[in-house]
Amino acid sequence: MVLAFVAEMEREKIMDRNITGKINKARDGKVVSSIKPLYGWKWALDDKGEKDHLVLDEDQARVLQQA
Repeated sequence: MVLAFVAEMEREKIMDRNITGKINKARDGKVVSSIKPLYGWKWALDDKGEKDHLVLDEDQARVLQQA
């Protein structure tokens, strides 16, 4: 029971850190998204090589248009 309690507390800490990180990214004006963009989109990188914003992937967009 003790191990289950510790695991639950650790899970809550991880969730809190994730939410706090997403909030801080949003406040900084950065994109808050999943790691992998949806099909048809790709990440545009800034001068530091960090993910900056999403842009349309023309090849994948054609596949979606045909579908």
